[in-house]
Amino acid sequence: MGDVYHRIEALDPEKLNVFRTVREITATARRGEERRATVRRGEERRGEPHGISLLVLKQQGISSLQLQSLDEISAGNVHIAENSRLCFYNTVNWTSLFRAANQRFLIRNNRDPHACSECDPLCSDAGCWGPGPDQCLTCQFFSRGRTCVERCNLYEGYGGLPPPPPPPTTPPPPPPPPPPPPPPPPLCHI
Repeated sequence: MGDVYHRIEALDPEKLNVFRTVREITATARRGEERRATVRRGEERRGEPHGISLLVLKQQGISSLQLQSLDEISAGNVHIAENSRLCFYNTVNWTSLFRAANQRFLIRNNRDPHACSECDPLCSDAGCWGPGPDQCLTCQFFSRGRTCVERCNLYEGYGGLPPPPPPPTTPPPPPPPPPPPPPPPPLCHI
């Protein structure tokens, strides 16, 4: 959609993938005059008496938040509203991410959670940011890196996959000897 008044073209949601590794943004992210997805410490600023730390407003192109690197919202509130395709927002225990007792969250008018898929079965009850075992807030069983797995064997280096076959108990037979060299060609006579 963009901002016709300020001559700002529409943002391609795929371009937001560059922010997947961001741990903290300490200032407001704006696009035109409308605030967009914002993550910061939530300092109280003029015009923002409640200090919003996470704001996802009218983002029609996103279906999940995919904030798997977000471990904490140090201060400020969360406001997620008017995102017609957004799922999984309802699975997150937002208060578990807060560090202050006065932090609040307001979530409204997003996609009906019943129209969305559920978190991956490898996720715990803490919720998820999106589909797949790499989007869990915490894991039901084990994690390998940032991905949840059902089993984990650190000594043999696998996780979530069936165990590798055991090594053979007897050594394999030695290879057969190489064939003898061919006889030399007959000599030429004059």
